[in-house]
Amino acid sequence: MPQLVAEVATYLAAQGLGLTVGSTGNLFPVPFPPSAPQAAVCLREYGGGPAIRNFGASLAAPVCEVRRFQVLTRDVANNFGTAQTLAQNISNQLDSIGDTTLSAVRYLNIVALGPPRYLGEDENGRHEFAQNFEAFRARTSG
Repeated sequence: MPQLVAEVATYLAAQGLGLTVGSTGNLFPVPFPPSAPQAAVCLREYGGGPAIRNFGASLAAPVCEVRRFQVLTRDVANNFGTAQTLAQNISNQLDSIGDTTLSAVRYLNIVALGPPRYLGEDENGRHEFAQNFEAFRARTSG
């Protein structure tokens, strides 16, 4: 797993949402592996923005990196409400988390780039939701 995804996964697994990381868990990097349970969550890092810098007497080293990731939530077929509730609960845990440390890495903030969005049903009739986030991760080296 990429570092950001691993840090967020570890955080979510500790929030009492019924999520566990690992080969027998229900929290995965994208794509869903064939062995994934019907109800599962995937995290995927993508793109980001330019680093944020301090301005003073001179242009300083970056203060933080701006990274983006997506949370994809699904549940068993014909269970729209449970998938929607889990997607919203994950959003509530991550959006505007503020200055915090995840797996020994400081995050200045994580913000939702919109609400959880319903994607429809997959080929097996499982309802899927997606939500994108932007993470402001403190620079660990100059």
